[in-house]
Amino acid sequence: MNKDHLMEKAHRIIEQTKHLVVIVEGINDKKTVERLGYSKILVLNKPIFSIVEEVIAMNCKEILILTDLDRKGEELYKRLRHDLGLHGVVLNNKLRNILRKLGYTHIEGLDSFILALDKY
Repeated sequence: MNKDHLMEKAHRIIEQTKHLVVIVEGINDKKTVERLGYSKILVLNKPIFSIVEEVIAMNCKEILILTDLDRKGEELYKRLRHDLGLHGVVLNNKLRNILRKLGYTHIEGLDSFILALDKY
C-alpha cells in the first residue's frame, strides 16, 4: 500500500472513530487528538487501573488507545489492552496499525503530520 492510500485510509478511520473514547499518554497528545476531532479523551496521568475504571464507568464497548508507538507507549498499550480486555472492552486498532505502516511513532504532532501528507 502506498503512502497516499494509507493516508486516505487514516482519514476515513479518524472520521469513523471520532465518537469513541481515546486514551493518550500526555496533555500534548490530548491536544493533538482534539485537533483531529476527538472529544472523549482520557490522559494517562494516573494509574492504569484508574483509567480502566473510568472506561468501565463510561460503559465503553469500544475504544482507541493512541499511546506512542515507541517502547514505552507499546508497554502502556499492552497493559491497557490486557486490563480492558478482561472487562470486555474492544480495542479499535485500525488507526494505530496505519500509523505503524506509515512509520509514525509519536501521537504528539500527528495532526501536523496528516496535514503535511495531505499537501504532498
